[in-house]
Amino acid sequence: MDRKIDDRMEYLEGAALEFEGANLALRHIIARLLAQMDQREAEEFLCELQRTGRRSANQLGGRRLVGYLDEIKAVKAASDYSRKRPGPAIRSVT
Repeated sequence: MDRKIDDRMEYLEGAALEFEGANLALRHIIARLLAQMDQREAEEFLCELQRTGRRSANQLGGRRLVGYLDEIKAVKAASDYSRKRPGPAIRSVT
């Protein structure tokens, strides 16, 4: 019985790490795109997303709202970083 629990925990840990990696990739993609926008428009866009999250607090629930708002802050920080240190232009991936 303990082996099944260990296997499940290992599987869940792997799935969580893969999800986190995918989330980081999306954060970086969004940040790079925002860094290419007019800075004021990008900041207004992120502020509107924060307002949307707060308006949806009841539907999201407390913990999801915290994660949602934290992710917007992380995207903003990554966007600010990308704006200061631009990399190559984003090209289509085939």
